[in-house]
Amino acid sequence: MQVSNRLAKVNPSATLAMSQKTNELKAAGADVINLTMGQPDFETPKFIEQAAIDSINAGQASFYTQATGLPELRAAISGNIERRTGYHYDTNQIIATDGAKFALYCLFNAILNPGDGVIIPTPGWVSYVEQVRLAGGVPQAAPASNGFKVTVDDLDQVVNQHTKALIINSPQNPSGTIYSRQELTLIGNWALRHDVMIVSDEIYSDLTYNGEDAPSMLSLDPTISANTILIGGVSKSYAMTGWRIGYAAPRLPSPRPWRQFVATQRGIPPRSVSTVPLQRLTVMVVAPKPCGLRLKTG
Repeated sequence: MQVSNRLAKVNPSATLAMSQKTNELKAAGADVINLTMGQPDFETPKFIEQAAIDSINAGQASFYTQATGLPELRAAISGNIERRTGYHYDTNQIIATDGAKFALYCLFNAILNPGDGVIIPTPGWVSYVEQVRLAGGVPQAAPASNGFKVTVDDLDQVVNQHTKALIINSPQNPSGTIYSRQELTLIGNWALRHDVMIVSDEIYSDLTYNGEDAPSMLSLDPTISANTILIGGVSKSYAMTGWRIGYAAPRLPSPRPWRQFVATQRGIPPRSVSTVPLQRLTVMVVAPKPCGLRLKTG
């Protein structure tokens, strides 16, 4: 069977390939440190696991739920974003997804037409490139000149009339670098001047060290916030990479087409975040002061 031209352009995940190679070396007795996967060094807290068990025992796993997430989950995510950034989203602007990766996949399919460009700072997370290609877009690599962070001069080198979006990942995968508020403001204003929307991947926002803080694009000038699509989740903050809980907060004129796309991609069969127990425990996780949980950030 011949695959589509679009799929044929997609390269295998370099992260997974390197992780598999590392495991093979370990199995052969080599002393190897695996730095390939964005995996926290602690397990999912027990109160989260118990919340899932309690929800299952209460019979809440037996039925379909809304494809974009339970209303109480989306409300909790909205509240979490507002506490962290000061920016308010209505509940119907939040879309719960099967991890942040699926949120990005839905986003690119919602905003890109064939040939639209997406600027991707390099080095960066390898899946951005392939997701843009899958959606028919064109990855535009922007080599970072400021300690693994791009500057407006770097962006000027790659932007063109086809550029539609810019991905900013802070704290950044794989380097861990954090953009300052001043740096984000310069980039945000650059995006406004060039009519380029910002995709702010903040999945690592809670994992900061040595007293550092990771400012959000949403905490800047309102005009920059309004030009930003936020991507987040609980995978890194609460060691829930295997649970697949993410979310997106689009600032599109209408989120309805995106919600419809999400529904068609994961409505039947129900995928992981469509199960009620995972959504109900996540309501607790993103609520204020979740049971005294302390992240290992020291």
